Amino acid sequence: NSSIYKLLDLKEIHGIKFVNLKKFYDFLGLNYYQHIYIEKCHFFSPTPFEKRIKITESMCVGYY
Repeated sequence: NSSIYKLLDLKEIHGIKFVNLKKFYDFLGLNYYQHIYIEKCHFFSPTPFEKRIKITESMCVGYY
């Protein structure tokens, strides 16, 4: 029931879920070579130490 699932293009094949990362990167406006990770926003260091994009009320995407 996480609201992050509304942002992801998920496909399930034989019980395995795949995420369309290209579409997610495009949504975030990031280059495909950048590495991403998703965490609760309160775990992030203050900017500019960590780059982040807030995607839900409590979740952020970090990138480098």
